[in-house]
Amino acid sequence: MANVGGAGGTSVAGATSAAGAGGLASCVVGGTPGPFNQAGALGLTRTFTDWSWSAPSDSVEAELRIETDLSKDGYFWAYQFGFVGGIGGFFGLQRRGGYQADPPDGPVEVAEMAVFWVGGSPLRAELGDIQYPNARAYLEQKMGSGWWTLHARYEWSICQNYRLRVARQSTEATGDIWYGATVRDEVTGVDTFIGRVLVPAAWGQLSTAGSTWIDRIGRGTLTTCNDIEYSSGTFLTPSAANGTLSPTSHSNRFEMPGSCPNARFTELPEGVRHEVGVPR
Repeated sequence: MANVGGAGGTSVAGATSAAGAGGLASCVVGGTPGPFNQAGALGLTRTFTDWSWSAPSDSVEAELRIETDLSKDGYFWAYQFGFVGGIGGFFGLQRRGGYQADPPDGPVEVAEMAVFWVGGSPLRAELGDIQYPNARAYLEQKMGSGWWTLHARYEWSICQNYRLRVARQSTEATGDIWYGATVRDEVTGVDTFIGRVLVPAAWGQLSTAGSTWIDRIGRGTLTTCNDIEYSSGTFLTPSAANGTLSPTSHSNRFEMPGSCPNARFTELPEGVRHEVGVPR
């Protein structure tokens, strides 16, 4: 895949105007943004950074800094992983997400959340440090597959780093494997275990490919591209195998076909910034 991110630099064009649009841009600094995506239909153009690893592993660690606040939309920033012999899933943070303690019919509340999904009809799931009613585990049928979905209320702060870790925890007598998800507040050093999912033995380790991405949780109908609330987040270069493996390569891509032409990447020494809804 072609790398469409920008080269290094010293300032972020548009950061001032973005702050004026309602986003907190105080930590959107460094780097020269790359080009915007090509125009398409009305809607968000999702951004992806694909990471490659030299070998399968038992863990992956992805650090994230969300750099703008939101007043109307919700957003989800996530690391997506795969299994050698299975589908995979994703783990990330939501701002202004829709928390539902009692799916599928219970009330939905706007909340900050940590979200851990594993697809391919895994065997079962358990909550971690946060318990019901502030967290829940639910088996959903989406995208042609069964997904164990763990949602937990998790208060996090703008312009602060959080480390998302998905790791093998233990193995049952059957050979089936528990994989757990933990988020660390890098300021306080506190780890919060969100929960774990039991996958079949044949799924094995985490695969050699992963992606970081951003998606919008829309609220209301879009009438113009300017209705998409600006959001910026930097994914620091991830690691695997308990921090002993670095990616062999990465590349940035826009969702195809493209939608509103207001998404872009910035290559930074520490990772890749994703911006969507940039005022133009």
